[in-house]
Amino acid sequence: MSESRLSVRVDAEVKQEAEAVFKRAGLGLSSGINVYLRRVVQDQRIPFELAGATAKPTAVTRLEDDARRVVLDARAENWAAGAPVALYDTELDRPYLRYPDGHTNFDL
Repeated sequence: MSESRLSVRVDAEVKQEAEAVFKRAGLGLSSGINVYLRRVVQDQRIPFELAGATAKPTAVTRLEDDARRVVLDARAENWAAGAPVALYDTELDRPYLRYPDGHTNFDL
């Protein structure tokens, strides 16, 4: 598996509290974030309801757009570095990897 570095800005208190939650689950912060991102990819959606989503649909749209942009930027960085990118085949209803040389791998 190829790895990619992700850098995000987050409130220091939120980071500290998230680290404590992940620690109780036996995970480090990086592993916990990876679990979350894998779930987003698996479900093709944010895996929880956002508070106030019905009251402010534009805020949800912006959050989804930001999340989509982060994923697309990370995918572009991986591709530029010669690493495979994760995609989803809607006809087969399953994820796969596409490699820069053009071949794909559905055995995930």
